[in-house]
Amino acid sequence: MFQEKLFETIYNNAKSLKRLHLLVAENKKLNTYKYGYPYKPDLISIDEEANYYTSLTMEELDKFQMGNCWDFTHYYCKWADEHNMRHYGIFMAAFSEKGNLIETHTFPVIKIDDQNFWAESAWQKYKGLYEFNTRTDLISFVFNIWSKKVIGQYDDKIDFAIWKYQAELLKYESIDADEFIKQICWNDGIEIDESRLLSKVDLVNSWNRQ
Repeated sequence: MFQEKLFETIYNNAKSLKRLHLLVAENKKLNTYKYGYPYKPDLISIDEEANYYTSLTMEELDKFQMGNCWDFTHYYCKWADEHNMRHYGIFMAAFSEKGNLIETHTFPVIKIDDQNFWAESAWQKYKGLYEFNTRTDLISFVFNIWSKKVIGQYDDKIDFAIWKYQAELLKYESIDADEFIKQICWNDGIEIDESRLLSKVDLVNSWNRQ
């Protein structure tokens, strides 16, 4: 019995290590891609031309070697699904006092055994793979650095919200920014339970802007 458990442990550890190696390799590949929007054949846009944006499939992102955080997150989640890894997307949104959406960031969480990995290839400053013991630790870390960045850019009172979503439930081919946000925030055409809204907080009164 002991020997059987030992062999099982060794096998599971080897399988987990192989998955981690695959994830590291995929992260390194995607980190060579740029942030932006391909909007016409053979013509690549930059950040300011976001009005031309439509979502990219995995094949399109590989072709153009460019995408935004929504595209990279969808890519990672589809890739993880193909490699039998647990995964989900996190969508963070900042709202003005009047309720207008002013900024977002989206990132994938990929699980290998009990460890949670933030795979980032869109946010230039934080490109890489980060390991956390719990989902709460991971989301709190990313949310803290992102929300402080947002607060530093605006003088208005800001509300934040965080959604968890399953990428495979999205209708993702050739959708624009409005459609993507509707699917995440207003549950338009996809089925995700109410626990997807992880938190909504007003940080302006509780955090030091400095």
